[in-house]
Amino acid sequence: MGRPRKTSNQGLPKRVYLRSGTFWFVHRDGRWQKLGRDLVKASEEARLLEEGKPIRGTMAYWLREWHKFIKIRVEKKTLAQRTYDDYVADSEPLIAYFGAMLPTDILPPHIAEYLELGLKNNRAVRANREKAALSSCMTWMISKGHGDLLVNVCRAVKRNPESARDRYIEDDEYHAVFDKCGPAEKAWAEL
Repeated sequence: MGRPRKTSNQGLPKRVYLRSGTFWFVHRDGRWQKLGRDLVKASEEARLLEEGKPIRGTMAYWLREWHKFIKIRVEKKTLAQRTYDDYVADSEPLIAYFGAMLPTDILPPHIAEYLELGLKNNRAVRANREKAALSSCMTWMISKGHGDLLVNVCRAVKRNPESARDRYIEDDEYHAVFDKCGPAEKAWAEL
């Protein structure tokens, strides 16, 4: 439990302090997070931090902003809808794991730990896909100058090993599906 302020609160929200003209939020674990110089924006971000919601600057915020960007790419037909859907689905575990972190705080050991957790939980391939989504988001952030990122740390970590499919479809399975297809699907299947 923190101690009360030594000076009057100067109209600042709880856990927000003014230091050298910049507002800072002090987390429960003692970390200081920069909120900027604008009191209105700093107060709003402090409220969101206190409620546990993603705020501007956190990885959760940037992943959601990236979703907006790639949605525009889908509308312009420069990205497939399936890719967008996969990226959005892959972002949810990333938000749960990295969401409260600032992009510049994510280091290669964090990515490696995430992949190891995926391996331990029998979701190694899924963790690889999620790492690819995070890498794509970080590349976008670097190209747009967001989040003060200079390097995509995902590229420094090798992905989990994947094995090729060990079972192929049998002829009777193929014919069972082929018989239920329409004319267009049959033409594609024969190709």
